[in-house]
Amino acid sequence: MNNSLQNNTKPAKFVLETVADADHLEKIISFIEQSLAKLGIQGEACGHICVSLDEAVTNVVMYAYPKAKGNIRITIERVNDRVLIEIIDSGAPFNPLNHPVPDVSASIEKRLIGGLGIHLMRNMMDEMNYRRIDGKNCLSLVKNIGGA
Repeated sequence: MNNSLQNNTKPAKFVLETVADADHLEKIISFIEQSLAKLGIQGEACGHICVSLDEAVTNVVMYAYPKAKGNIRITIERVNDRVLIEIIDSGAPFNPLNHPVPDVSASIEKRLIGGLGIHLMRNMMDEMNYRRIDGKNCLSLVKNIGGA
């Protein structure tokens, strides 16, 4: 019976396109939190998604557009027991899946700078995929939420 309820869940999708700069981070974070609340995402799954999106968005804001401002498009969609997220920018090519896994067992002094956010995303999300399409970075994240 629970299965039929999940299959009848109507997909809901929220999209934000805005300038990818620090001045818009508050707007972006608010969009993410409000979208997840409207989708009924709570608890640990919500926390994992928020941390992962914060990391991904911050990477775009800090590194995608080194010479000029550009846009970021974030799509958050719930389909049954999965949250599907896509982050698109037309900045410098960057595939986070190619970033080396940090040695979290090394002392702080011996660790390389950077990469911990990507490591968190890999561990908090159930799927993480990257494509470069028509000059755009397309990062897809999936979180399985069960019957949440």
